[in-house]
Amino acid sequence: MNKIAYPLNQGMQGPPVADLHNAMQVLLERSLILANDEAARRELAAALRRDRDRQSFNRATGKLVSVFQREWRLQPSGDVDRPTADALNKLLRELGLLDPERPPAFLLVTGVVHREDGVPLRGTRMQAAHVTDRRAIRLGDDSADAEGRTIGSSQVIPNAKPIETIDIIVPIAAPAVDHHTIQGAILLEHGLLAEKLKLRLYRRDFGDKTTLLSETTTVGATMLKSTRLFSKRQ
Repeated sequence: MNKIAYPLNQGMQGPPVADLHNAMQVLLERSLILANDEAARRELAAALRRDRDRQSFNRATGKLVSVFQREWRLQPSGDVDRPTADALNKLLRELGLLDPERPPAFLLVTGVVHREDGVPLRGTRMQAAHVTDRRAIRLGDDSADAEGRTIGSSQVIPNAKPIETIDIIVPIAAPAVDHHTIQGAILLEHGLLAEKLKLRLYRRDFGDKTTLLSETTTVGATMLKSTRLFSKRQ
């Protein structure tokens, strides 16, 4: 038997209601409700058959649910809410009638990649990974479409459901850096490297005012090399 879903109420139809009918039939056949009133059980069983033929939650189904709720000391609403579904599933499990839950055949991570202002980032490449204590196992990758929708994220979600939605927001501003580096080659007319040539870097402001930011000297074939020519605050 399948687990009893919720919410279920008057007028509903379909497989979840059929599962409820199967559970109610078991309760009647095994005298698990109305144990001391066989006539009432027979009457409700006949009414339940009509509901089962239509896979419809009608008056007979609601009455049976109310009987179960009263005998299990639940709020007798006649509708299947979470406490009622939990109680029914617990009973079916104890009777050995509930089908074991199967793990999902696949896990899907989906979401939207967009900037802080809501603009989708088309073409952004994302990867999904299973992260353990020792390593990350790559599961798949995808690129965001025109609306920023994509599959893939390495964000950790404990006890993840078969389908998870993760929206990723990318800051508009570029990440801050504490320095900039300029490098290149200084060549003489005939193509040889200019060695021991001192170079100075200036910033020109309004009014032709100049400020020396840094200086360096070419060494051998190293061309122009500096690990910190000027900071972003200069």
